[in-house]
Amino acid sequence: MSVPDKVPDDDDDDDDDDDDDDDDDDDDEKDTFGCGTIRANRKGLHAGMKTDKQLQRGDYDYRVSDDGLLFCKWMDNKAVTIASNYHGTAQTSVKRTQNDGIREQVACPEAVRD
Repeated sequence: MSVPDKVPDDDDDDDDDDDDDDDDDDDDEKDTFGCGTIRANRKGLHAGMKTDKQLQRGDYDYRVSDDGLLFCKWMDNKAVTIASNYHGTAQTSVKRTQNDGIREQVACPEAVRD
């Protein structure tokens, strides 16, 4: 059996394909999206937002940064603070159970429901 003199590199074949994908790397934006709760005591987060006492259950207040990042405070039984670059400010509703067992629809932002 003879051994070939040169084994083709896998990297040589893939280099042509990688050049097509690198077109998006010139932009600073990446196609990465995220949504999650954040701690309410972060510096600069509540600039101009309503306080917990001003919000009733189902109310929410939001701010959108220049980068397109949504900061939202929603009042359930307690305040829930969310940051998202995936969701918008659309309103939806969720079912919540009260202490006496009665289920009710509570308005909330889309980021909370998802």
